[in-house]
Amino acid sequence: MNPVASRRPGFLFEIFERPSTAEARIDEAGGQRYVLVTEPARDGGKVVTGRKGIGVFVIRTRGRPAHAGGDPDKGRNAVVAMAEIVLAINGLNDPRRGITTNVGLIAGGTARNTVAEECMIEVDLRFCDPANASEMEAKLKALKSSRPDIETTVTGEITRPPFVRRRGIDLLFDKAATIAKEIGFNLKRAPRVGGGSDGNFTVAMGIPTLDGLGVDGDGAHTNHEYMLFSSIKPRTRLLQGLMEQLE
Repeated sequence: MNPVASRRPGFLFEIFERPSTAEARIDEAGGQRYVLVTEPARDGGKVVTGRKGIGVFVIRTRGRPAHAGGDPDKGRNAVVAMAEIVLAINGLNDPRRGITTNVGLIAGGTARNTVAEECMIEVDLRFCDPANASEMEAKLKALKSSRPDIETTVTGEITRPPFVRRRGIDLLFDKAATIAKEIGFNLKRAPRVGGGSDGNFTVAMGIPTLDGLGVDGDGAHTNHEYMLFSSIKPRTRLLQGLMEQLE
């Protein structure tokens, strides 16, 4: 077993996610009939059969530095210009269509008493429909400050397509649910998940993929993230049953 995946004919089992090996895992998935992803379970042990797509963007504003007390009018504040853009990004949220935008990082300026010359933000985009990807990418890349003498640059791209539930995924879930029942628990689907995984790539490749097969718990990406010890054995037996019974 290598650190990326365990492979047998027609089957790929993802061990863990590491961005630097994404291309290797995608190559490994080529030609496989099934993919099982051991991301954590959701909401009491539910598996994942749908995820949003992801886009990652960096926006920079560049103005003109000046002494904030002595010559403020000579400066062009990149932080103030970016504040307008941040509000515009927040306005792109569209819950009805499952589109979310988030400014998660911001940095700028050089000193308290200096009109900020530069500012930078990192933007996270999530979307459900593949048709929304190019639309939202275009909107983000068109953002700029309305203030004079401010240069705005936007870089980034769609990094993961959406994980769209299809018939092959339903059949794979049905097999998993049957195995779970034999073990002694009812397996359910989680609602569409906002976070992404390598399953986004394999679904886009047309490979039936079942995600969220890892242990149950809560608090992802927080200081109180935890896993339930009681979920280790049944989830392990579920994976064992899938690897034994999938053809």
